Amino acid sequence: MFDKNRWYSVQEIHELKLLPMATTPYKIKMLIKRKLLKGNILGRGEGLRYYVKGSWLIEFLAKWEAGDWNKV
Repeated sequence: MFDKNRWYSVQEIHELKLLPMATTPYKIKMLIKRKLLKGNILGRGEGLRYYVKGSWLIEFLAKWEAGDWNKV
């Protein structure tokens, strides 16, 4: 399902429905901004772009399913 070494944009994550709990790109961005989901933010101002590595998505989903939010 995920390529561990691939970088996914927020739009790709949303379109491929990789995070079922995040129903909009905005919610995915909030997970990254709140540091619940590891991600890289590139650019400045309105040109911000968010990217998440496949291995980080796998790690996040494992913790989400286990309900282990103390270790996120």
